[in-house]
Amino acid sequence: MKEGGRGSTSDAGKRRVRGALVVLEVGLAFVLLIGSGLLLRSFFAMMSVETGFDSTNVITMRLPTTADRFTSSEQLNLYLRQIVARIDALPGVRETAMTSALPMRGWSDGMPFLVSGRPVVDRANRRAAGFKSISPSYFHTLGMKLLKGRGLTDRDLKGAAPVMVINQTMATRHFEGENPIGQHILVQEIVPGQPALGDEIPWEVVGVVADEKNFGLASGPSAGMYVPLEQSPTTSATWSCGRRSTPQRWCDRSARRSTRSTGINPSPTC
Repeated sequence: MKEGGRGSTSDAGKRRVRGALVVLEVGLAFVLLIGSGLLLRSFFAMMSVETGFDSTNVITMRLPTTADRFTSSEQLNLYLRQIVARIDALPGVRETAMTSALPMRGWSDGMPFLVSGRPVVDRANRRAAGFKSISPSYFHTLGMKLLKGRGLTDRDLKGAAPVMVINQTMATRHFEGENPIGQHILVQEIVPGQPALGDEIPWEVVGVVADEKNFGLASGPSAGMYVPLEQSPTTSATWSCGRRSTPQRWCDRSARRSTRSTGINPSPTC
């Protein structure tokens, strides 16, 4: 009798343990199921975020150029034009663009500005906006939408009238109820290789482009200005090229070979 009682008690204990394990497993399964559902929902939500650009079949590389390599803006511009021409000539490349900062990587600079004709404000107390130097093909290569006016062109060279395109947020925040096209925005010149800023340049607004995500998918819109790379060259340039159906690995190798004679070795950024 005693042995039978001990056996019954032992079996009951085992059943309780097994029952508890089953409950625990079911609970963990529900937790994993809910977590997977939330992860998928977050993933699809991220996929539906409007980035303002199209990176399909676009590869990017950074040009590791030192600031003291060029003694003038003319030399730097010539160098950048040579790079673009070499990349454009590669089979499978649809279009090449240069920029001082890629989408999702922030603005290359934050520059104080003043709209011409408005009350003068000391430079230290002026509002600031994002600033980016780009080649004329930047918007088209990345599929960015021009909302008003015109984009930048190959005629916007050094020595020509300084022009800029602003983004939608810049137009909304700082030109509410006004037409920004034709207005001038005063921004100091960024001198390549020099820590100090140069004289103020009266950039004429010639177009408004849709916002691009600058600080990640979760970031809000930020006001920004785009100026021609020829009129504001930079040694911290990155090129982006849209390819047709050519494999990315082949494009990477071809780009490295085509630019090697210029004395640089571009490094992939994505």
